[in-house]
Amino acid sequence: MATGLFAEFYVHFPSTLVASGDAAKTAANIIAKERLYRIGIANNIITFAIDVVLIWALYVLLRPVNQKLALLAVFFRLIETTLACTAILNSFVAMQFVTDADRLKAFDPNQIQALSVMHSMYALSFVIVAVFLGLGSTIFNFLLLRSRYIPKVLAFWGHICFFAIANKSICNHCLS
Repeated sequence: MATGLFAEFYVHFPSTLVASGDAAKTAANIIAKERLYRIGIANNIITFAIDVVLIWALYVLLRPVNQKLALLAVFFRLIETTLACTAILNSFVAMQFVTDADRLKAFDPNQIQALSVMHSMYALSFVIVAVFLGLGSTIFNFLLLRSRYIPKVLAFWGHICFFAIANKSICNHCLS
């Protein structure tokens, strides 16, 4: 969680690098702080590699409770991870465009502004990621509740947290 939180709330947070609706300022920020942007991308990759291990561990733990539901949760969570990695790839491609002076010369200022689509896709991707995270995690929490491996209150709290994450992400995107 620490690597993902750093990447999302420090690197990609609007006040640090991404200037919402202003691709030229975002490009300038990325150029000025390219190392930070690369660290954010690397942190996200580490986060999602660890996420795959966590998904596997939850499946192994919860398969005896209900193999079909555990497998469904794995599919939802792997879709989440795949979409997140695709968003990270888009972020890396956007960085390549703005940090390479020769590539940047190929674009006029209006086209550079159009590169903001890459960052919009990044934000939208994470809304969809949150939906699949919520679905998979809800199933895993349901199986934890049934398994009695952890106290019921913790499994129930997991349900509430993942519903809140998915709903907040969707609402924030729809309202912006």
